[in-house]
Amino acid sequence: YSVVRFVDIAREGKPGSVIVYPNPVRGQVSVQFGKTLNGNYKVELINLTGQVVYQRIHRMNNTNSLLFDIPGTPAGIYYLRARNTQGNETFTSKLTVQH
Repeated sequence: YSVVRFVDIAREGKPGSVIVYPNPVRGQVSVQFGKTLNGNYKVELINLTGQVVYQRIHRMNNTNSLLFDIPGTPAGIYYLRARNTQGNETFTSKLTVQH
């Protein structure tokens, strides 16, 4: 017997892709992008009614990963959006927050 793992071959590791883990999230989110990023990225968590419940600008300096806390975010399903503040690139992913 072995551990069952889900791998999304269609998106993983390709430019423009994003992987959020752990999913479901409990307080801290790790985001892995499919390519190296440079610049300022506005990261938002958006609930299913379209309200932004978390918003922060993160400076990406030749890296493809991001780690941040989302304390006080109610349990539920959200969309994570990371957008270059210059407006030329956007990444999105669905995630679940649990407590």
